Amino acid sequence: MKKNIKVIFISIFMMFVNVNAETKNNSSQSIKMEKQILNNISAEYCECSAYFHIATEAIKRSGEDSLSQRYKNIAEELFISSLTIKELEISSEEMAKKVTGSRFEFFVKTMLDEIANDYGNIAILMNQHHENCVDMVKDPAKHIERITKQTEQKFLNKGN
Repeated sequence: MKKNIKVIFISIFMMFVNVNAETKNNSSQSIKMEKQILNNISAEYCECSAYFHIATEAIKRSGEDSLSQRYKNIAEELFISSLTIKELEISSEEMAKKVTGSRFEFFVKTMLDEIANDYGNIAILMNQHHENCVDMVKDPAKHIERITKQTEQKFLNKGN
């Protein structure tokens, strides 16, 4: 996963280069777009962190301790990545901690509500989140590129 963190930040750097090229160096527009992209990346990483956090408990209850520990490590790494990306966006460590912590709590609460607080219903969350979140871990550059393109398209269509 530590190798993935390097890939994440190289991908983000390349995203900044591309955003600046596509906005023709209109600095206020490119800054707004960069911040929105970072916000979206941070949010998705946080959501997947919450998914792996809940999956960790479900797997632990089934007795698969080694897989449970792997998922716990993934959840922690995704949370750290989400926090670090949020810090890049807002340049305030304290506020980034508050926002990321609140997002995480929100995602966990929402997901637990969806499974009626019964880890035996984890299939509901797996159906909604597993593929996307595993892809994020396996190929962070591809994932960041997808989020960047989606955000750019929405941003440019709004005419900001």
